[in-house]
Amino acid sequence: MIEESVTSIPGQSFIDVGNKTIHLIGEVNEHMYATVQEGIGRLADSEGDYCFTLNSYGGNLTDGLAIYELITHFCGNTKIIVLGSCMSAAFVILQAGTERVASPMAEFMLHYGSEEADNGEAKKHNKRLFNKMRDCMLSKSKVSKTLMTKWCNSTKYMDSQEALEKGFVDRIMGDDNGQG
Repeated sequence: MIEESVTSIPGQSFIDVGNKTIHLIGEVNEHMYATVQEGIGRLADSEGDYCFTLNSYGGNLTDGLAIYELITHFCGNTKIIVLGSCMSAAFVILQAGTERVASPMAEFMLHYGSEEADNGEAKKHNKRLFNKMRDCMLSKSKVSKTLMTKWCNSTKYMDSQEALEKGFVDRIMGDDNGQG
């Protein structure tokens, strides 16, 4: 028998089996990845689509890309709802959803982050990671590669309405005017 929910630890991701929801909270890291992996396994036999809530300032890009792949390859129809912040590596995770929803108060940020090493091999590696990140973010957006690169080379903040207009979310919660 599957337990109905998992007790959450404040500030950490957790699984709500009863609602087939995986809550992604806090830093994008190996703990968040493990929660998604466990959640997919625990919810695989239950009926209905997967649902994720997302509230994160970002974190490790490699873990963010791995979570993106878990969701896109193993979840089928997936709704991702942004409640709060969706920034940096979390922005990549959002793009894995087949339905991407923002709360009216959600805030978004994209950038390339920081490089920790400055030697030649590390720079090549980081450039590959950043290109993968950019391609994930472009996959469903209405933004050109040139504009996305410009935004990521600096830092781009946006609210729910701009995220909708740019194609980073499909609708805003409570928006019944035909846009989403």
